[in-house]
Formats: sequence, structure tokens, C-alpha cells
Amino acid sequence: VGGYFESGTLVRYDLMSESSSSPAVKDDSSGVLSAVGNLTREELSFSFSTSHTPAVLIYISSKTQDYLAVVLRHNGTLQIRYNLGGLREPFTISLNHRNMANGQPHNVNITRQDRLIQLQVLYLSP
Repeated sequence: VGGYFESGTLVRYDLMSESSSSPAVKDDSSGVLSAVGNLTREELSFSFSTSHTPAVLIYISSKTQDYLAVVLRHNGTLQIRYNLGGLREPFTISLNHRNMANGQPHNVNITRQDRLIQLQVLYLSP
């Protein structure tokens, strides 16, 4: 799936708990997609290119306080922010060595199993 997003637009996914009585997938006209799923594991693979910062690239949340966010900070560096399993403080993983808001395509792969997160970033340049 590909898309072009103007500044200020987004696609949001809200994950509901397994005990929810809602259907497995529900899409409404607000652009919000709700799905029942396993909240102990995610596998994300996406590519992006932008020259605008700051930017929220991915935001995954549940009906609990759990969330996983991939953002570009003001200086264009990538940051993963997450709070999983009722932790007191959210965790942050910052990649401070490269400006990724350079208009070039970049690939990001994130795999999470419980509190173990693996991150792979492929910096593409001309």
C-alpha cells in the first residue's frame, strides 16, 4: 500500500482488546481502522521519504496505555517511542546519527515480541 500525505494528514490504526465484541475489522469514513489482534507482537515494514519535520511516521495504540510510535524529530533523526505492558515510564530509542528528512527514500523494519524490539533501518541515498 502506498500513499502521499499532505502536511497534517494521517492514517490511524486503533487496536482493540481481544475481549471486544466488535467485528475483526471496521473502517469508517474518519480514516480510523480498528482491528482485533494480538497486542504482544508487531511486525512493521515501511518506507518513507520526506523533507518535513517533525513528523509522526507510525503510531500504534490500544485501548490500554500501550503505544508504539515512530517519529522524525526536528533535526530529522528517527526516534522510536513506546510504552508496553503497563510500564511506569515510556522507552525511547533514538538514532541520532543521520538526518532522514532529506527527501530520499528510507526503509524501516521493526519487530516486537513482548518487550523485545528489533529495529533495522536502511538509509538509501542517490
